[in-house]
Amino acid sequence: YTFLPEKIPEVVEEVNKWLKVQKVHETLFVTISLGPDLKPYVIVSGLSNAPQEEGEAAFNSFAALGPVQTTGGQIPWTQACHLLDAGNAIPNNKIIGGAHIDKFDAPQVQKTYETWQEWTNHAPYSGVMYEFYHYGKVAKVPIENAAFAQRHELKTVFCACVGFTDDFLPHARDAMINLKKVVSGSSSTFAQESLGYVNYGDAYCTLNETDEYARHFFKSNYPRLQEIKKKYDPEGVFNRWFAIKPAP
Repeated sequence: YTFLPEKIPEVVEEVNKWLKVQKVHETLFVTISLGPDLKPYVIVSGLSNAPQEEGEAAFNSFAALGPVQTTGGQIPWTQACHLLDAGNAIPNNKIIGGAHIDKFDAPQVQKTYETWQEWTNHAPYSGVMYEFYHYGKVAKVPIENAAFAQRHELKTVFCACVGFTDDFLPHARDAMINLKKVVSGSSSTFAQESLGYVNYGDAYCTLNETDEYARHFFKSNYPRLQEIKKKYDPEGVFNRWFAIKPAP
């Protein structure tokens, strides 16, 4: 469902209604981006691991909001996993960042939209995507049983500054961190202090001369990771992204 930006309040209200009845096999994404006509849109994408009729019924309330375009269909899951692959071919520079929210409200989404819009002259392929995965399956795995420790009941937001030229490069990281602050501005302090999902950590991985950010992402799991690092990679051969410092 593709909407004009002025529909943000209605879209946010409908998403919050949908979250109250969300099933474990359903996911919703709300994306702010430019369309092929280089005009801004808000896109609501629903995914359901169910027969087509049931999947369409799960999201048909958004059709009543007056989208300018609606598309849908049933595709294999393996194909769904590759829907965003084309983004890897976009030329020039890119930086991605993550945020966490525990409140999805129209005024903050509007502020996010306005902040994102300031980027589009420099990075026309940029976007912000709110990810509404069902927390039930995530919660079944205790936090101490997986490396990434920020798996609390928060919603992840993917922020991408894509396609910018070298003249914007000195400003890209600060712009990303500022957008992260805007995205989570109405959420709890806990959500605001989160660095987001670790795979979206471009804005912090370049500052990994120390293990400050690795400790932030892995929290109470970090000492165990240090022991594993000491056992299997004490020389730090694998030393990129959020590399673990071996235990002493």
